[in-house]
Amino acid sequence: MILGAFEIKMRTIAHASLPISHGRLLHAAVLDLVRKYDEELSQELHNANIKSFSLGLLDLGHLKPSYGKFNLMTDTRVNWELCSLDTRLTKLLMSVADNIVVRIGSAVFEIEHILLKNNLLVDTYQLVAKAEALKLVDSFTINFVTPTTFRFYNVDYPFPRPDLIFASLVERWNRIDDTLSFDIEKLKAIANQYIVPIRWDGASKRVNTTPKIGVTGFTGVFTFDMKVLPEEYRKIFILLLLFSAFSGIGRLTAQGLGKVLVEYGN
Repeated sequence: MILGAFEIKMRTIAHASLPISHGRLLHAAVLDLVRKYDEELSQELHNANIKSFSLGLLDLGHLKPSYGKFNLMTDTRVNWELCSLDTRLTKLLMSVADNIVVRIGSAVFEIEHILLKNNLLVDTYQLVAKAEALKLVDSFTINFVTPTTFRFYNVDYPFPRPDLIFASLVERWNRIDDTLSFDIEKLKAIANQYIVPIRWDGASKRVNTTPKIGVTGFTGVFTFDMKVLPEEYRKIFILLLLFSAFSGIGRLTAQGLGKVLVEYGN
């Protein structure tokens, strides 16, 4: 499977407004963009319970919202991060022509360029090799850039328990790679036993997914120790952390939640 992280540079072609909570609109815009090239793939992405892409909210620079909306003038430049967990989607995004139009809610944008972000284009075998090279690291730090939450029974769980982090990642990994899969329950038990939080700086945050519906998540920087994690499992957990750059962590990553940055330490 070929994974890709893309930065989409766009401009508005007319005055428009966007709600602060626009993750669902972005999700719909991805499906609409894909539909222009491959209607069958768009429908498959729509129907999937576990999404084969993650995305960030629009980077609107220093634009401030007013009365719950961002007001965008003509020729406002915005950046948008979109990560693919599917070879077909990755190849499609690499072929999208400049100047194609995409609608996000009532706002219409022209795509100026789609670029690989930080040269993040890898296949799963390359991730496995990189995890092998990093297997001796003994700690990791996750910066939860956008609000993150987990579904725990029937409630939102706004804190990064190790078992919830890695269950989220395993679920997505098993969805995209049928040559190397992992036992979720076994890795959850190992994470609980051997991965220990050692410092953190974060806060809970309520975020609307629609104007009337919200979830409780968290943001912040959390460092975990894994010195006592058996070496045979260490590269598995590092592989999953490397994968998080594309998949995100937690719920609603296809609507802008759960974007993360990971660093490794000794």
